[in-house]
Amino acid sequence: MDEVPGPVPPTLMEKAYLRVKRDIIELRLPPGHMISEKQVVSASGGSSKTPIREALARLHRDGLVTPVRRRGYLVSEVTFSGVVDLCDMHTLLQGEAAGRTAAYGLPADVLARLRDLGSDEWSGSLDGPRSAEQLRRAVEFEAIIAGGARNRRLAGTAVRVLDEIERVLRMTVPLALTGLDRLHTCRAIVEAIETGDAERSRAAMRSRCEAAARGMLAALALRPAVRAGTPAPGG
Repeated sequence: MDEVPGPVPPTLMEKAYLRVKRDIIELRLPPGHMISEKQVVSASGGSSKTPIREALARLHRDGLVTPVRRRGYLVSEVTFSGVVDLCDMHTLLQGEAAGRTAAYGLPADVLARLRDLGSDEWSGSLDGPRSAEQLRRAVEFEAIIAGGARNRRLAGTAVRVLDEIERVLRMTVPLALTGLDRLHTCRAIVEAIETGDAERSRAAMRSRCEAAARGMLAALALRPAVRAGTPAPGG
């Protein structure tokens, strides 16, 4: 009997990509920060520039960095108009994913995890003492629903948009979206998925995304440079 192959270890390119991407999302590499290939090679523990260049090119395709001739890559700025477009895309993708997930259903263990992620215990404001954990759980909640759509392209695009949303959330906490608002929409989404109500699930997720967008845009609008349409400063 042939042995079942184990998980394929990530390549140097994948390691570098994931490392730099997470540093950008969590603002360790803030908007406007210049990244050199040498820095990425050192951070990833590698010795070859080829996979590093491939990782940076992938981040460029994701819209997280911009190449600067002879200097390296600039972490992409955050602009008000860009966040408006991002929020619209987030609402469209997650709304459709929620509808499809309700129609297809979720395995019992995954549904139980989704229910836990939207529980009363985690309904407080995102600027509280457990903000990092609350944000992680909020992202996981939506990632599960994106994966439940049973469309790899939809899920992949939704998760990439969610990564960008997470970066903006980290820049704009505290949000105008209250814990009660989030708890209400989470419950509605989970209940709709449990009962297979695609339209209700889609509408509840859209409501959640639109409320989050209002909070993020309200926070960004408090910055004079952003109101003028210029990039939002990092940190």
